[in-house]
Amino acid sequence: PMNYVSPREVLPFFSRSFPGLRGLASVALGGSLLFAAGCSEEGAAQLPVAEEERAAPVDVQVVTVTRGPIAYVPEIGAHLLPLRAVDLGADVTARVDRIFVEEGEQVRRNQPLIRLDARYARAMAAQTEAMASSAQVQAAQYASEFERIHPLTERGAIAVSQADQLAASRDAARASAEASRSAAGAAAVSLRSYTIRAPFAGVVETIPTELGEVVSPQGSGILRLLDLSEVEARVRVAESQLPGIQEGGVATAELRSLGTHIEGRIVRVGYELDPLTHTASVMVRFPNADGRLRAGMFAYVSFPQSAPVEGLVMPATGVRNTATEAYVYTVEGNGVRRVVVQVRPINAREVVVLSGLEAGARVIVHSSAPLRDDVQVRVSAAPSAGQAPSAAPSAQPTAAPAPTPTPEDGE
Repeated sequence: PMNYVSPREVLPFFSRSFPGLRGLASVALGGSLLFAAGCSEEGAAQLPVAEEERAAPVDVQVVTVTRGPIAYVPEIGAHLLPLRAVDLGADVTARVDRIFVEEGEQVRRNQPLIRLDARYARAMAAQTEAMASSAQVQAAQYASEFERIHPLTERGAIAVSQADQLAASRDAARASAEASRSAAGAAAVSLRSYTIRAPFAGVVETIPTELGEVVSPQGSGILRLLDLSEVEARVRVAESQLPGIQEGGVATAELRSLGTHIEGRIVRVGYELDPLTHTASVMVRFPNADGRLRAGMFAYVSFPQSAPVEGLVMPATGVRNTATEAYVYTVEGNGVRRVVVQVRPINAREVVVLSGLEAGARVIVHSSAPLRDDVQVRVSAAPSAGQAPSAAPSAQPTAAPAPTPTPEDGE
């Protein structure tokens, strides 16, 4: 740090070192003192001006928030879902023998999609069928033999025990034949499972498998099928809006990516509300005959209200936002207060206040300078809630009127 040396300490040094410059040093000292005095006087004159600027009130325009009926159509964002979607897998462990379709292809119901290698299964099915036929023949032979000897038993020509033994053999052969027939049927069903078919008409989205790959029931899906004949949107609707929403009613959606509006029907209104958000699930279904709508598209769903609802409305210009919250400035006396609020847009100009404000609050919608909690304000206009300000105040605070001259001022 540098040490400060006053002019009075420098003057003796110059006088001793440079006797011929004694007068010049005195003049320099006097000038520096006069300059310092001038600076001090100028700074002292500026202090009241700075204080006056800090004390000058900020011109603001306010609205008085009132409660009343509002008719608006809220928009709720949601992703479109397919009417049906399924990831088809294999019921047996086998190698992929043939893939009949490609990704993006439209398929009909029950159309073959993928065939697995069924050579071993066909051999087992043939063997089971042969065993069933053999058991059936054997059961028929026992039955025929019993019918032949049964009359002899009644006449006493053959012992009853022998007839009973033959009847038991006949019944066992019949049971074996029935079991073999069931096994043959199961083999036929298993053989059909080697061909994977479409459970409904739709479009093949993905085929995450390759020809020759071994698949099993424990593996992941080998083909994803979507039904996009209609699409659905599941949205959470506020409790206050539920009375105007009924199953079978009409809902609309805006798809901004396509630049279009679509109309659908309400197919389900949930019976259980979330206790934290006070919302219920509502499902809306939209037709998609032309196939323009795709799963995952984002839509803004709205439900026309049959009757207006009560709420607090104010201009959107009064709401300020940070990264985490929305807030407004309210006028209290000659000062302002920062209030955190929750709002929902009604249209491009107005919002409805959900929390943070009460009816009668005076909200600042325009100011001539930045606001903070300790600033003093002067209300220059007060349009009603929901009405745009009549005119914006000037960028600088309005100058106070000049005081009337007094006799002292003229002297």
